[in-house]
Order: sequence, then structure tokens, then C-alpha cells
Amino acid sequence: FQWESMKIFIAFYVILHSFLLSKMEASIDVYLGSYSTEITRWRYSTSRTLQFVEAYFSGNGPSWLVANGAYLYAANENDARIQAFSMNSNLELVSLNGKETFGEYPCFISVAPNGKFILVANYGMGALNSFPVDSSTGNLLEPYTVFQSPANTSHMHCAEIFEGDTDTYVAVVDLGLDTVSQYKLNSQGIQSSLPTNTITFAPGMGPRHIKFHPFLPFAVVICELSNALITLSLDRSSGLLSQPPDLSSVTISTLRAQADATDMRAAEITFSPNGKFLYASNRDVATDPTRFRSSIAVFEVTGETNISLKMIQQVTSNGNYPRYFQLIKEGTELIVVNQIDNNFVSYLVDVDTGLIDEESAVITTHPYLYKPTHALFVGH
Repeated sequence: FQWESMKIFIAFYVILHSFLLSKMEASIDVYLGSYSTEITRWRYSTSRTLQFVEAYFSGNGPSWLVANGAYLYAANENDARIQAFSMNSNLELVSLNGKETFGEYPCFISVAPNGKFILVANYGMGALNSFPVDSSTGNLLEPYTVFQSPANTSHMHCAEIFEGDTDTYVAVVDLGLDTVSQYKLNSQGIQSSLPTNTITFAPGMGPRHIKFHPFLPFAVVICELSNALITLSLDRSSGLLSQPPDLSSVTISTLRAQADATDMRAAEITFSPNGKFLYASNRDVATDPTRFRSSIAVFEVTGETNISLKMIQQVTSNGNYPRYFQLIKEGTELIVVNQIDNNFVSYLVDVDTGLIDEESAVITTHPYLYKPTHALFVGH
């Protein structure tokens, strides 16, 4: 009788342990940046909803977050500072040090391939920072700063790194100057205060972000002010982009044909992991709650040398001002954060067709979802 009872107990224990383990493995932790003063940590479940875990003071407007090993760095946009944190084994954030950027409105951070420094784009004053990182503590050291000219019209939006076969560059996208400038990097940071290469767009295009294709020789720039995507050729060996002879031939709208572009501003862009599709977000800056014009557009990528983009879908973002979105779980789920409507939306995605299942939308609202601007998933 005792042995039978013991077998039942062991079987129950194994089942319970397996169940709890599956639940632990099923959830993902995600940090959200925002225009509040805090970074918030959430648990994203298999039901595609968020559960609030904890909030951490960062500064005024931690709008962009990056992870570098066991450390997290936040761009406090309205303080013109970068704040460093360590992530302990429970993924709790422990504040380290902070540094000024010597610019205004830092809004984008990228991590060097070797993890020895981070790069920061400042929307104001034309400042691009290279912050060395203390590898033993995670603390930020004093930055090397490059100023793009003229500083009063420079509005950097991102600093995206591409590691070529021979050289590594950071592509700095400047909405005010209508340029993408590439600065060469070495193992310690920015090699020169002068760009190696600059791509110039028509005045008023307003480039915002750039994404490099995962394996084909091109990159795409999304232009905020003109709601456009521009395809640029890329030498994947040297890492350098090429100025197209005719920009109009490589430009496509992020909006549907004949759509009213009044008060519309494009924002984020990303490729699917398989490289077959490109996604872009459109924001309605008029913030009229009755218009429902904010959206996510899907483009099919065709060709290997003569690349072309074709819009195949546009779906509502289920909230206004989708400043940021991200594909997770090998491209099977799309996450959107709507800054003005203060929500977090999850969609299912068909990886073979690239199409978003609009009916699958799961919308999370919460008092701590205040003006969300960025999402950083850990361990997905």
C-alpha cells in the first residue's frame, strides 16, 4: 500500500513539475520604454497578453532600450542622458550609472558587435555618441561625440550598425538633413568624426529608420515626412551603401494608392526573419480617435539583385500612433505598441505568406502602459 501511494505521489509530482515548467518556458519577459519616467517589466504569455511585473525609475522619457549581455541601456530622451542597468538572474533591473549625451533628445541606441561600446543618435544638436562600456561592471564611460553639421537642422533618428566582411559601419539616418551617413567603426568606437559615405535624399523626404536585409545586398530606409520606403544597394563585403541614380525608381509609398496622406507619418520598419517580407508602420499624427488610420503595411520582397517591394496588405494597428513594432517567435507573432492609445497589441502572422491575421489581435491596456515607445524582449 505504501509503495502504491508512493508511485501515485511520484507520478503526481512529475506531472505537476512538467506543467509548471511548461508554464515557465511559455512566458517571455519584456521591458517597455515610454514617455513616463519608468521602464516597466511585463510577462508575455502564450495567450499573447501582458502581465505587469515591476517598474524601475530611469529618468525623463526612457524611449529606447537595448540589452548588452547582462546589462540594459535606456535613452532618457527628455533628460539627454543614457542610463545603465544590470539585469540580475530574476531579470530585475539594478540602476548603475548615467551619462550626458551632449546633444538633445537621444532616441536610439545600438550595441557594437563586440559589445565594447554603444552608439546613441540624438534627435537634437546633431550629436552622435560612442559610449565605451566597462565590461566588468556595465557602467558607461565618457563618450566620444561626433557632431553632424549644421547642428541646428540635424535630426538624427537612428544609428544602425552593419558588419561587412571587411569593415563595419554605423548608418546614421538624419530626418533634418535628409541624409544617411555611414561612419566607420573600429573595435573601440567611431574611427573618424567624418563620414565615409553619405546618401542624400530630396529635401523634405524626412528619413527616419533604416534596416538591412538579413542576407540580400540591399537596405530600406523609411521616410517619416513623405511616407515612403527607399531601397538602397548594399555592398555586403565592404558594408557601404550606394547612392541610387534615380531615387524615384526605388521609392514606394507606405500608404495605399490614393490614400489621404494628410497628417500621416511613417515610423518603424523591419524585415521578416526569412527575408521575404518587409513591415512598416503608419501613424496618424492628427490623433482623431474617429479616423482609425494608423496601420501596419506588409510588403513582399522580390528579386535578388534588382530588388522590388510590393504592398500586399495593410491592417489597422488597433490603436493610434504605432511608434514601434517587432516580430517575435521566428516571425509568427507581431507586437505593436501604440503610443497615444496606450496599448500593446499582439497579432499572429503567417510566415509563408507574410500576412497578418487581423482577427487574431489581442489588445492589452493597463495603467502602467503609459505612452509606450519601445519593447525589448528577453529570451524569446
